[in-house]
Amino acid sequence: MIPARFIHLTTLPTTPSGKINRNALPQPHNNRPELHHTYTPPRTELEHTITTIWTELLNINNIGIHDNFFALGGHSLLAIRTTTRLQETTGM
Repeated sequence: MIPARFIHLTTLPTTPSGKINRNALPQPHNNRPELHHTYTPPRTELEHTITTIWTELLNINNIGIHDNFFALGGHSLLAIRTTTRLQETTGM
């Protein structure tokens, strides 16, 4: 398993006993990662529906129409959930 997001830390927060303090670790942001394509917003209703589903499942803001699901952190199980949600939403 490869993490979907990485956060660079200069030092890890520790407890007084020297263990890693997991509660003090920063939460990952849900901004769009730097990709090869610039952000292009959805133009049609279907594109808007797909990007809305991806935003909810991937927890990333500003997903564009040229973005790659897997480059954004998607994996096979989320792809199945995406397909199911798309079928429920559009009836396709």
